[in-house]
Amino acid sequence: CLCPEGWSGDLCEIAGDEEPVCDLQCENGGSCRLGVKGYKDSFDALGLPVYQTQVENGMHCSCKTGFTGVRCEVDINHCH
Repeated sequence: CLCPEGWSGDLCEIAGDEEPVCDLQCENGGSCRLGVKGYKDSFDALGLPVYQTQVENGMHCSCKTGFTGVRCEVDINHCH
């Protein structure tokens, strides 16, 4: 998104001109992102619960395939 002056973040949801430092310790190769991580409120193909919106101190992790959770701490690849 192209944010108006005074807003930042992936979806322009962070007030202020300077974006805070993203220092959440992500697991399993995930990368720190600012803002809220949204989830479908349902179950995945394996019947596992899919969590609702999550955030930790205004941050979440963008996870590699096979992982989920606010810090990418949940392994959803049960076929290895």
